[in-house]
Amino acid sequence: MATLRSCPSCHRRFLASAATALALAAIAPYGTAAAADLCAPPSTTLSSAGGTGDFCDLGAGESVVIDANGSLNDDTPASSAVRVTGAAGTIDNEGSITATDHGISLTTGTSLDAITNGGTITSGSDATDRGISINGATVTNQISNDGTIDASIGVVLENGAQSGTITNTGTINAESAGIRIWQANSTINGSIVNEGEIHSTNTLHLAGNTITGPVINRGILTSPVGSVVRMGGGGKMDGGLINEEGALMESGGDDVLHITNSGSRIDFIDNRGTMRLTSNTPSNGVVAVYSNGQITNDLVNSGTIDGMANRGIFVSGTGQILGDVVNSGTIRGTTGIGIDNGTLARIENQVTGVIAGIDYAISAVNPAVALTIDNAGTLDGDAALGPATLNLTGTTARVIGDVSGAAGSIVDVQGTFTSEGTFNVDTFGVASGGSLTLGHDVTATSGVTNAGTVDIGGGTISITGDYTQAAGGGLTLDVASTSNHGTLAVSGVADIAASGALTVDVSGATNLADGATIADVITAASINGTAVSVSDNSAILDFTGVVNGAAVDLTAHANSLGTV
Repeated sequence: MATLRSCPSCHRRFLASAATALALAAIAPYGTAAAADLCAPPSTTLSSAGGTGDFCDLGAGESVVIDANGSLNDDTPASSAVRVTGAAGTIDNEGSITATDHGISLTTGTSLDAITNGGTITSGSDATDRGISINGATVTNQISNDGTIDASIGVVLENGAQSGTITNTGTINAESAGIRIWQANSTINGSIVNEGEIHSTNTLHLAGNTITGPVINRGILTSPVGSVVRMGGGGKMDGGLINEEGALMESGGDDVLHITNSGSRIDFIDNRGTMRLTSNTPSNGVVAVYSNGQITNDLVNSGTIDGMANRGIFVSGTGQILGDVVNSGTIRGTTGIGIDNGTLARIENQVTGVIAGIDYAISAVNPAVALTIDNAGTLDGDAALGPATLNLTGTTARVIGDVSGAAGSIVDVQGTFTSEGTFNVDTFGVASGGSLTLGHDVTATSGVTNAGTVDIGGGTISITGDYTQAAGGGLTLDVASTSNHGTLAVSGVADIAASGALTVDVSGATNLADGATIADVITAASINGTAVSVSDNSAILDFTGVVNGAAVDLTAHANSLGTV
């Protein structure tokens, strides 16, 4: 066995080591040990509290397990508690990791197989301090949090890559971002799944990145002043976004989903839960797409999108929704859906769907492309169509408010519909097979065409514009007496040449005498057509109709079953 006397080089190393130890002891606080790297290859398990300033460096192939009784507390200024320095294995924390900088840090050129946190990770308080920091590095499998991360930024992938899923079933409390994926070379070849809670200014902050799998929320994502999902700088969510039933995405400040800048895109959005914007300061909307931001395919809502004092969905400033907005749930706000110089080609409001607005259910005054609205559900509030087309389909369609439109706007009644407000559009039509109960006035610059059935009841309904009754079309009106009956008052031409069909409803009490004339059931500036055919539901009366100048009159006749 060699001795110091026979090994001069060993003697020198011993003296150097002793000097170093004495120096470290001299600068260490009284009663504490010097800071130390507690990890060694190939694997380390920490089962007790480490000393103040202790850390863990993981080199090639190294892993660390911090069990429920273990802890790392690196209070050295600007220092990370767990530092990956090579191609390391795994980090499994069930205890406590505390640092003045990042809790766990991977830097350029390093890699790690996986990170699992079931304990607590606490970073420093500076704006750039992170719970888990992956900067220019690679994680080959999942990052999983079932514990608590308290940091300025919870999890950051910056100029890095991950091949697995980021899963949160615990809690992330962060100042500026819960999960931030940014810079052009940042890629997640997997998904982000939240089944816990994430609270931060920008809960998910995505910029210049690519996420290939879906982002799924089954828990709670909240932002007190920012956005729940903030996308810009070419961020790509190519697997789409799913907010599951029972899940919540809520912002108290900016938009819930904020998508902006060229190249920033979400493949699709499927909301089955609740997206809510609680700010009293009007913002863009719960879902806001603008400045060349893009939703590539459909935005589907079967849950609730609640803008409260803001818009529900807003597409503006060259923002694009290239698929449809399909709603079977509830979308509401000051405006349910607003389009201002944005791209959205189709809104499908299904039977159970409600689109509601304090000001407007839908406002599309300045769309970038032609918009079609297929409504089989409820539009609760006024509708400002701009040049859009509104198709009223099925048997349950409602518009609880007034409808207005610009040049090119069209309203087409294709199903069974009862008016609950006025119409002021370019073209108004009732399709073959369509049925309209009209209790409000219509202004149609390019006229009204009726190829179905229009029932005006017993009041006077005004049409500002021309009225054309196409082949197969018919007009129904109530008659109670010669002075109490329905009247269609047309400011322009009433064209009944293709069909002069009228149906008289006398289901109410009537005191009409045989031969009584009911004048002016149609009035117009002029009438085109002379043939008027009349049917009725009376057991004792028949009616005939005649064009009388610029009006259509009816005459009552006792039928063969009795007299009046």
